[in-house]
Amino acid sequence: MQSSPGRKPPLRWDEIQLFVGLLRHPSLSQASGALGVDTSTLSRRLAALEERLGLPLFDRTARGLRITPAAVRLAEAARGMEAGAVAFEREAENFERSIEGVVSLSTVPGVAEGLIVPTLPRLRSRYSRIVLDLDASSLVRDLTRREVDLAIRTSRPASGSLVSKRVYTGPPWPLGSRDYVRELGKLNDLAAARWVGGEVGSPLAFGERLGQPAPVLRSSHIPVLLGAATAGIGLVWAARHFGYTYGLAPVQVTPKLKKQLLTLPAIELWLVAHESYRKTPRIAAVWDFLEEEFENLARHARERDREEWV
Repeated sequence: MQSSPGRKPPLRWDEIQLFVGLLRHPSLSQASGALGVDTSTLSRRLAALEERLGLPLFDRTARGLRITPAAVRLAEAARGMEAGAVAFEREAENFERSIEGVVSLSTVPGVAEGLIVPTLPRLRSRYSRIVLDLDASSLVRDLTRREVDLAIRTSRPASGSLVSKRVYTGPPWPLGSRDYVRELGKLNDLAAARWVGGEVGSPLAFGERLGQPAPVLRSSHIPVLLGAATAGIGLVWAARHFGYTYGLAPVQVTPKLKKQLLTLPAIELWLVAHESYRKTPRIAAVWDFLEEEFENLARHARERDREEWV
């Protein structure tokens, strides 16, 4: 559609992106790298935008660009347009029709290795065109900035833009190799056992206030501790689900000690996504799959409880 005589055509989105990029990186060299445009082209495009608007947006100084009062007034509207473009992209992604593509999932190493990796053959069998990008680290990835699509966290997120589902809750429990658990018999005192765990005061030192002795092996890496417990080095505090996954057995305890153990803060796992992406088919498929897997794991754990666990 041609514009009316004497009326300027509307600004293009790439011109708004240029302006927002320079607000964020007030240096031609910095903005050049961020926007993927060489500095000479960037300078020409900025000059053309200022000429078109009839307003100086940035003063050129020896230290870079300095925002002008005109640009200050335009900044909020420009950032609003950028936010609208991001929202537009999110909504467009929600119209995906096929369940395929990359889904990124972030969680702590112990959950990644012990609970997620064993499910991958079933995920692959059900959704052969999904590629899972598994980030196994203790870093909290930002779901609102799309650093990952899904996360499994140990606490419920406070952000209102995130949706979450608790997939596990239960007290930490002492687990060990079957041979060592059999050797201990019914435990009445935590001091009667060997332990592996974290440093004093760490989140892994659940039994400190119950009189647990210092661990014979210390590590901040949960898979290391679970592996050490499997090897019979000592008992480890963990969610009972890990007993099923790693082949560990729960320690049998006296009623008195069991009552103390149940006073420990519960371990929780939450499945989390951004509300704007939760219903995207590939992300929804992995969410539903993980939710189902945790339900199955809980059922298997309950069955084993009836058979042999206290």
